Amino acid sequence: SKWISEQAVSFCQIMEDNGYTPGIYANLNWFNNYLNSTTVDKYEKWVAQYNLECQYKKPYAMWQYSSAGSVDGIKGDVDLNFDFKERTDEPVFRYERFAGASRYKTATAIANGLLKIQGKSKFDNIVVASGENYPDALTGCYLASAYNAPVLMVNKANETYVADYIKGKLNSGGKIFILGDKKVVSSALETKLKAYGNVQRLAGATRYDTNLDILKAAPNAKELVVCSGEGYADSLSASSCGRPMMIVGASLTSKQKEYLKTAGYEKIYIIGGVSAVSSAVEIDLPMYATSDVIRISGGTRYETSRLVAEAFFKDPAVAAFTIGDNFPDGIAGGSLANACGAPVLLVNKDNN
Repeated sequence: SKWISEQAVSFCQIMEDNGYTPGIYANLNWFNNYLNSTTVDKYEKWVAQYNLECQYKKPYAMWQYSSAGSVDGIKGDVDLNFDFKERTDEPVFRYERFAGASRYKTATAIANGLLKIQGKSKFDNIVVASGENYPDALTGCYLASAYNAPVLMVNKANETYVADYIKGKLNSGGKIFILGDKKVVSSALETKLKAYGNVQRLAGATRYDTNLDILKAAPNAKELVVCSGEGYADSLSASSCGRPMMIVGASLTSKQKEYLKTAGYEKIYIIGGVSAVSSAVEIDLPMYATSDVIRISGGTRYETSRLVAEAFFKDPAVAAFTIGDNFPDGIAGGSLANACGAPVLLVNKDNN
Protein backbone atom coordinates (compact mmCIF):
# COMPACT_ATOMS: atom_id res chain seq x y z
CA SER A 1 0.00 0.00 0.00
CA LYS A 2 2.91 2.36 0.65
CA TRP A 3 4.21 1.90 -2.91
CA ILE A 4 0.75 2.50 -4.41
CA SER A 5 0.32 5.65 -2.31
CA GLU A 6 3.76 6.88 -3.40
CA GLN A 7 2.87 6.39 -7.08
CA ALA A 8 -0.40 8.27 -6.66
CA VAL A 9 1.35 11.16 -4.90
CA SER A 10 4.08 11.27 -7.55
CA PHE A 11 1.46 11.56 -10.29
CA CYS A 12 -0.39 14.29 -8.41
CA GLN A 13 2.84 16.25 -7.93
CA ILE A 14 3.57 16.13 -11.67
CA MET A 15 0.07 17.39 -12.43
CA GLU A 16 0.49 20.21 -9.89
CA ASP A 17 3.83 21.19 -11.42
CA ASN A 18 2.06 21.59 -14.76
CA GLY A 19 -0.63 23.87 -13.42
CA TYR A 20 -3.46 21.40 -12.83
CA THR A 21 -5.46 20.62 -9.65
CA PRO A 22 -5.08 16.87 -9.08
CA GLY A 23 -7.29 14.45 -7.19
CA ILE A 24 -7.43 10.72 -6.53
CA TYR A 25 -10.30 8.47 -7.61
CA ALA A 26 -10.73 4.98 -6.15
CA ASN A 27 -13.32 2.71 -4.64
CA LEU A 28 -13.82 2.32 -0.89
CA ASN A 29 -11.72 -0.85 -0.68
CA TRP A 30 -8.72 0.82 -2.35
CA PHE A 31 -8.89 3.91 -0.17
CA ASN A 32 -9.09 1.79 2.98
CA ASN A 33 -6.43 -0.78 2.10
CA TYR A 34 -4.09 0.57 -0.61
CA LEU A 35 -4.33 4.37 -0.62
CA ASN A 36 -4.29 4.69 3.16
CA SER A 37 -1.03 6.58 3.63
CA THR A 38 -1.26 10.07 5.11
CA THR A 39 0.71 11.34 2.10
CA VAL A 40 -2.40 11.13 -0.09
CA ASP A 41 -4.57 13.09 2.35
CA LYS A 42 -3.52 16.47 0.95
CA TYR A 43 -5.30 15.71 -2.33
CA GLU A 44 -9.01 15.72 -3.07
CA LYS A 45 -10.52 12.24 -2.89
CA TRP A 46 -13.32 10.92 -5.08
CA VAL A 47 -14.75 7.78 -3.47
CA ALA A 48 -16.71 5.20 -5.44
CA GLN A 49 -19.11 3.22 -3.25
CA TYR A 50 -22.46 2.17 -4.69
CA ASN A 51 -24.51 2.39 -1.54
CA LEU A 52 -27.11 4.47 0.29
CA GLU A 53 -24.30 6.24 2.13
CA CYS A 54 -20.54 6.66 1.76
CA GLN A 55 -18.76 4.81 4.57
CA TYR A 56 -15.29 6.27 4.00
CA LYS A 57 -14.15 7.77 7.31
CA LYS A 58 -11.64 10.36 6.09
CA PRO A 59 -12.56 13.64 4.36
CA TYR A 60 -13.54 13.34 0.69
CA ALA A 61 -14.69 15.82 -1.94
CA MET A 62 -16.84 13.61 -4.16
CA TRP A 63 -18.90 10.43 -3.78
CA GLN A 64 -19.85 8.22 -6.71
CA TYR A 65 -22.97 6.50 -5.38
CA SER A 66 -24.30 4.67 -8.42
CA SER A 67 -23.30 3.29 -11.81
CA ALA A 68 -26.86 2.70 -12.94
CA GLY A 69 -28.12 6.23 -13.47
CA SER A 70 -29.81 7.67 -16.54
CA VAL A 71 -29.57 11.04 -18.28
CA ASP A 72 -31.81 12.24 -21.08
CA GLY A 73 -29.99 12.08 -24.39
CA ILE A 74 -27.42 9.51 -23.25
CA LYS A 75 -27.97 5.88 -24.16
CA GLY A 76 -27.19 3.36 -21.42
CA ASP A 77 -26.26 3.63 -17.75
CA VAL A 78 -24.21 6.51 -16.38
CA ASP A 79 -22.33 7.06 -13.12
CA LEU A 80 -23.94 9.38 -10.60
CA ASN A 81 -21.94 11.53 -8.18
CA PHE A 82 -22.26 14.05 -5.39
CA ASP A 83 -19.69 16.88 -5.33
CA PHE A 84 -19.48 18.27 -1.81
CA LYS A 85 -16.86 20.92 -2.51
CA GLU A 86 -17.90 24.45 -3.38
CA ARG A 87 -16.20 25.30 -6.65
CA THR A 88 -15.79 28.67 -8.33
CA ASP A 89 -15.91 29.61 -11.99
CA GLU A 90 -12.31 30.81 -11.89
CA PRO A 91 -10.33 29.35 -14.78
CA VAL A 92 -7.69 26.71 -14.19
CA PHE A 93 -4.37 27.75 -15.66
CA ARG A 94 -1.65 25.46 -16.94
CA TYR A 95 1.88 26.54 -17.61
CA GLU A 96 5.01 25.33 -19.31
CA ARG A 97 8.48 26.47 -18.30
CA PHE A 98 11.30 26.77 -20.84
CA ALA A 99 14.68 26.82 -19.12
CA GLY A 100 18.25 25.67 -19.53
CA ALA A 101 21.48 25.72 -17.55
CA SER A 102 22.50 28.95 -19.32
CA ARG A 103 20.90 31.65 -21.46
CA TYR A 104 22.20 29.79 -24.52
CA LYS A 105 20.56 26.52 -23.51
CA THR A 106 17.38 28.32 -22.51
CA ALA A 107 17.27 29.71 -26.06
CA THR A 108 17.47 26.22 -27.58
CA ALA A 109 14.83 24.96 -25.13
CA ILE A 110 12.57 27.77 -26.34
CA ALA A 111 13.41 26.88 -29.95
CA ASN A 112 12.35 23.29 -29.29
CA GLY A 113 9.09 24.64 -27.88
CA LEU A 114 8.56 26.63 -31.07
CA LEU A 115 9.08 23.50 -33.17
CA LYS A 116 6.49 21.71 -31.06
CA ILE A 117 3.95 24.47 -31.63
CA GLN A 118 4.67 24.45 -35.36
CA GLY A 119 4.35 20.67 -35.49
CA LYS A 120 7.75 20.37 -37.15
CA SER A 121 11.05 18.65 -36.46
CA LYS A 122 13.26 21.27 -38.17
CA PHE A 123 13.29 24.95 -39.09
CA ASP A 124 13.52 26.54 -42.52
CA ASN A 125 15.08 29.66 -41.00
CA ILE A 126 17.10 30.44 -37.87
CA VAL A 127 18.21 33.79 -36.41
CA VAL A 128 21.51 34.01 -34.52
CA ALA A 129 22.59 36.98 -32.39
CA SER A 130 24.93 37.81 -29.55
CA GLY A 131 23.80 36.67 -26.11
CA GLU A 132 25.97 39.26 -24.39
CA ASN A 133 23.99 42.32 -25.43
CA TYR A 134 20.41 42.98 -26.42
CA PRO A 135 19.94 45.42 -29.37
CA ASP A 136 20.51 43.10 -32.32
CA ALA A 137 18.57 40.18 -30.91
CA LEU A 138 15.64 42.29 -29.76
CA THR A 139 15.21 44.12 -33.03
CA GLY A 140 15.44 40.75 -34.78
CA CYS A 141 12.36 39.35 -33.05
CA TYR A 142 9.99 40.52 -35.79
CA LEU A 143 12.32 39.11 -38.45
CA ALA A 144 12.34 35.79 -36.61
CA SER A 145 8.56 35.75 -36.22
CA ALA A 146 8.01 36.62 -39.88
CA TYR A 147 10.15 33.66 -40.95
CA ASN A 148 8.87 31.25 -38.27
CA ALA A 149 12.38 31.14 -36.85
CA PRO A 150 13.83 30.96 -33.35
CA VAL A 151 16.32 33.48 -31.99
CA LEU A 152 19.44 31.63 -30.85
CA MET A 153 22.04 33.46 -28.79
CA VAL A 154 25.74 32.86 -28.93
CA ASN A 155 29.07 33.93 -27.50
CA LYS A 156 32.61 32.66 -28.02
CA ALA A 157 32.29 29.92 -25.45
CA ASN A 158 29.04 28.55 -26.92
CA GLU A 159 29.76 28.62 -30.64
CA THR A 160 30.14 24.85 -30.95
CA TYR A 161 26.95 24.22 -28.97
CA VAL A 162 24.92 26.60 -31.15
CA ALA A 163 26.45 25.32 -34.39
CA ASP A 164 25.66 21.72 -33.46
CA TYR A 165 22.07 22.67 -32.66
CA ILE A 166 21.66 24.41 -36.01
CA LYS A 167 23.21 21.46 -37.82
CA GLY A 168 20.58 19.18 -36.33
CA LYS A 169 17.57 21.52 -36.54
CA LEU A 170 17.89 23.37 -39.88
CA ASN A 171 16.36 21.89 -42.99
CA SER A 172 18.61 21.34 -46.01
CA GLY A 173 18.75 24.59 -47.99
CA GLY A 174 17.53 26.58 -44.98
CA LYS A 175 18.59 30.11 -44.15
CA ILE A 176 20.55 31.49 -41.20
CA PHE A 177 20.37 35.19 -40.36
CA ILE A 178 23.34 36.44 -38.34
CA LEU A 179 22.62 39.72 -36.57
CA GLY A 180 25.55 41.98 -35.78
CA ASP A 181 29.13 42.32 -36.94
CA LYS A 182 32.06 39.94 -36.50
CA LYS A 183 32.91 41.43 -33.12
CA VAL A 184 29.71 40.03 -31.63
CA VAL A 185 29.15 36.92 -33.81
CA SER A 186 32.50 35.65 -35.05
CA SER A 187 33.57 35.01 -38.62
CA ALA A 188 34.64 31.52 -37.50
CA LEU A 189 31.06 30.68 -36.57
CA GLU A 190 29.80 32.21 -39.81
CA THR A 191 32.16 29.99 -41.80
CA LYS A 192 31.01 26.90 -39.91
CA LEU A 193 27.33 27.74 -40.41
CA LYS A 194 27.77 28.09 -44.18
CA ALA A 195 28.15 24.32 -44.28
CA TYR A 196 24.61 23.94 -42.90
CA GLY A 197 22.62 26.56 -44.81
CA ASN A 198 22.53 29.89 -46.61
CA VAL A 199 23.96 32.57 -44.34
CA GLN A 200 23.06 36.26 -44.44
CA ARG A 201 24.78 38.64 -42.01
CA LEU A 202 22.89 41.82 -41.17
CA ALA A 203 25.32 44.28 -39.62
CA GLY A 204 26.01 47.99 -39.52
CA ALA A 205 28.54 50.29 -37.95
CA THR A 206 26.24 50.96 -34.96
CA ARG A 207 23.31 49.21 -33.30
CA TYR A 208 21.02 51.67 -35.08
CA ASP A 209 22.51 50.85 -38.49
CA THR A 210 22.22 47.12 -37.80
CA ASN A 211 18.61 47.70 -36.82
CA LEU A 212 17.96 49.35 -40.19
CA ASP A 213 19.49 46.39 -42.03
CA ILE A 214 17.22 44.06 -40.05
CA LEU A 215 14.17 46.19 -40.86
CA LYS A 216 14.99 46.11 -44.57
CA ALA A 217 15.43 42.32 -44.52
CA ALA A 218 12.03 41.74 -42.89
CA PRO A 219 8.68 41.71 -44.72
CA ASN A 220 6.86 45.03 -45.13
CA ALA A 221 4.36 45.98 -42.45
CA LYS A 222 1.76 48.68 -41.91
CA GLU A 223 2.74 49.47 -38.33
CA LEU A 224 6.03 50.10 -36.54
CA VAL A 225 7.04 50.14 -32.88
CA VAL A 226 9.75 52.55 -31.74
CA CYS A 227 11.76 51.79 -28.58
CA SER A 228 14.85 53.06 -26.83
CA GLY A 229 18.16 51.75 -28.12
CA GLU A 230 19.73 52.34 -24.71
CA GLY A 231 17.57 49.96 -22.66
CA TYR A 232 15.96 46.60 -23.24
CA ALA A 233 12.82 46.55 -21.07
CA ASP A 234 10.29 48.22 -23.37
CA SER A 235 11.65 46.41 -26.44
CA LEU A 236 11.28 43.14 -24.57
CA SER A 237 7.63 43.89 -23.85
CA ALA A 238 7.02 44.60 -27.54
CA SER A 239 9.04 41.64 -28.83
CA SER A 240 6.03 39.45 -29.61
CA CYS A 241 3.63 42.11 -30.91
CA GLY A 242 4.12 41.12 -34.56
CA ARG A 243 5.39 44.51 -35.69
CA PRO A 244 8.86 45.57 -36.82
CA MET A 245 10.87 47.48 -34.25
CA MET A 246 13.07 50.57 -34.63
CA ILE A 247 15.40 51.50 -31.79
CA VAL A 248 16.34 55.14 -31.36
CA GLY A 249 18.68 57.37 -29.43
CA ALA A 250 18.00 60.96 -28.33
CA SER A 251 16.94 61.85 -31.88
CA LEU A 252 16.38 60.15 -35.21
CA THR A 253 19.52 59.70 -37.30
CA SER A 254 19.65 60.84 -40.91
CA LYS A 255 19.67 57.20 -42.02
CA GLN A 256 16.58 56.47 -39.94
CA LYS A 257 14.75 59.44 -41.43
CA GLU A 258 15.70 58.31 -44.92
CA TYR A 259 14.36 54.83 -44.24
CA LEU A 260 11.11 56.12 -42.72
CA LYS A 261 10.43 58.34 -45.74
CA THR A 262 9.97 55.32 -48.00
CA ALA A 263 8.79 52.67 -45.53
CA GLY A 264 5.15 53.72 -45.79
CA TYR A 265 4.03 52.99 -42.22
CA GLU A 266 0.45 53.88 -41.42
CA LYS A 267 0.72 53.85 -37.65
CA ILE A 268 3.73 54.16 -35.34
CA TYR A 269 3.73 53.19 -31.68
CA ILE A 270 6.24 54.66 -29.24
CA ILE A 271 6.94 52.28 -26.36
CA GLY A 272 8.04 53.89 -23.10
CA GLY A 273 8.10 57.35 -21.56
CA VAL A 274 10.03 60.44 -22.66
CA SER A 275 13.09 59.31 -20.71
CA ALA A 276 13.20 56.27 -23.00
CA VAL A 277 12.04 57.76 -26.31
CA SER A 278 12.47 61.51 -26.29
CA SER A 279 9.95 64.22 -27.12
CA ALA A 280 12.22 65.21 -30.02
CA VAL A 281 11.70 61.78 -31.61
CA GLU A 282 7.97 61.98 -30.90
CA ILE A 283 7.76 65.36 -32.65
CA ASP A 284 9.53 64.00 -35.77
CA LEU A 285 7.60 60.75 -36.18
CA PRO A 286 4.20 62.05 -37.42
CA MET A 287 5.71 63.06 -40.74
CA TYR A 288 6.50 59.40 -41.38
CA ALA A 289 3.09 57.93 -40.45
CA THR A 290 0.03 58.24 -42.68
CA SER A 291 -2.24 57.76 -39.65
CA ASP A 292 -1.38 58.04 -35.95
CA VAL A 293 1.61 58.14 -33.64
CA ILE A 294 0.67 56.65 -30.27
CA ARG A 295 2.81 56.49 -27.13
CA ILE A 296 2.31 53.56 -24.77
CA SER A 297 3.91 54.23 -21.42
CA GLY A 298 3.50 53.34 -17.76
CA GLY A 299 5.11 54.46 -14.53
CA THR A 300 7.43 51.44 -14.50
CA ARG A 301 8.67 48.88 -17.02
CA TYR A 302 6.17 46.43 -15.56
CA GLU A 303 3.24 48.79 -16.01
CA THR A 304 4.42 49.59 -19.54
CA SER A 305 4.60 45.86 -20.21
CA ARG A 306 0.97 45.45 -19.15
CA LEU A 307 -0.15 48.39 -21.26
CA VAL A 308 1.67 47.01 -24.31
CA ALA A 309 -0.09 43.68 -23.81
CA GLU A 310 -3.46 45.41 -23.58
CA ALA A 311 -2.80 47.48 -26.70
CA PHE A 312 -1.71 44.66 -28.99
CA PHE A 313 -3.43 41.53 -27.62
CA LYS A 314 -7.18 41.32 -27.17
CA ASP A 315 -8.22 38.54 -24.77
CA PRO A 316 -5.18 36.30 -25.37
CA ALA A 317 -5.51 32.65 -24.37
CA VAL A 318 -1.78 32.45 -23.66
CA ALA A 319 0.73 34.77 -21.95
CA ALA A 320 4.52 34.57 -21.76
CA PHE A 321 6.27 35.69 -18.58
CA THR A 322 9.94 36.58 -18.37
CA ILE A 323 12.22 38.28 -15.89
CA GLY A 324 12.19 42.06 -16.19
CA ASP A 325 15.62 42.50 -14.58
CA ASN A 326 17.59 40.97 -17.45
CA PHE A 327 17.12 40.42 -21.18
CA PRO A 328 18.30 37.04 -22.55
CA ASP A 329 15.37 34.74 -21.77
CA GLY A 330 12.79 37.23 -22.97
CA ILE A 331 14.55 37.86 -26.27
CA ALA A 332 14.64 34.18 -27.13
CA GLY A 333 10.99 33.86 -26.13
CA GLY A 334 9.67 36.62 -28.42
CA SER A 335 9.13 34.45 -31.49
CA LEU A 336 7.63 31.62 -29.40
CA ALA A 337 5.20 34.05 -27.76
CA ASN A 338 4.30 35.51 -31.15
CA ALA A 339 3.56 32.04 -32.51
CA CYS A 340 1.17 31.50 -29.57
CA GLY A 341 -0.49 34.91 -29.99
CA ALA A 342 0.82 35.76 -26.54
CA PRO A 343 2.08 39.00 -25.01
CA VAL A 344 5.42 39.06 -23.21
CA LEU A 345 4.86 40.28 -19.65
CA LEU A 346 7.79 41.35 -17.50
CA VAL A 347 7.90 40.19 -13.90
CA ASN A 348 10.26 40.16 -10.94
CA LYS A 349 9.82 39.19 -7.31
CA ASP A 350 8.12 42.51 -6.53
CA ASN A 351 5.98 42.73 -9.70
CA ASN A 352 4.18 39.51 -10.49
